[in-house]
Amino acid sequence: MQADIFNAEMLTLSTEQGPGMGAAMLAAIGSGIYPDAGACVNAFVKYGKAIAPIPENVAKYQEIYAIYRTVYQQTAPICHALAQIE
Repeated sequence: MQADIFNAEMLTLSTEQGPGMGAAMLAAIGSGIYPDAGACVNAFVKYGKAIAPIPENVAKYQEIYAIYRTVYQQTAPICHALAQIE
């Protein structure tokens, strides 16, 4: 879905432990095990498959986004006014 929405190829990660791995990476950099984020990423991050956008879906999401932009312009003042209520 993200590939279709952004009309760009998406790379998956080989692990689903993103937040935990990110914390471990920051700790490894902070403790001096890796000199910088680039070196740490090279050691930790492994990519899975690439997902290409589906042209038909891209066109549909672009159509939906155009409608959303029109709706947002009309409702933004109401949303901002509601946000001011405490």
